[in-house]
Amino acid sequence: MKKLMLSIFAIAAFGFSVSAENNTAKVSDATAGGEIVAPITLTNGGTVLEFGRIARGASGTGTITILPASGDQTATAAVSGVDRVLGVTRQATAFTVGGQVGLAYGVTLPANGSAFAAGITIDYSHSATGTIAIAGGDVFYVGGTLHIDNATAQVGAYTKTFEVTVTYN
Repeated sequence: MKKLMLSIFAIAAFGFSVSAENNTAKVSDATAGGEIVAPITLTNGGTVLEFGRIARGASGTGTITILPASGDQTATAAVSGVDRVLGVTRQATAFTVGGQVGLAYGVTLPANGSAFAAGITIDYSHSATGTIAIAGGDVFYVGGTLHIDNATAQVGAYTKTFEVTVTYN
């Protein structure tokens, strides 16, 4: 009987020690981190994306393209399907994006083919490098191509406000 009790006690003790070892909590360290960066900003330089004065063509579709410039804002215009471009200075519009130097950013413009006026649509383009290189910010320009349906576009002066959005990548 003593042997039986001793055996039961040994089995019970062994069972408890195994059970206790399996339920022991394991501890490990982890690190949390983060970095606060300067907020991204966008400022229009006070200029207008200007396509100038355009004399409609007799038929078909005409286009005038203002390429985003780098440096001065006098843009090169490519003209097709309109009779001529008169007088008014053509230019891309300037923006300055600021924020954390060295961080990449993306630019979002309205979709190509955006309505400008009846018979007129616009495709936007930009010259952004995508990285804030200096503390004063990165300057980029927005240009575009104006598509004119010569049969339906009406004579008149047109303006349209459009949104430019920048975000950190």
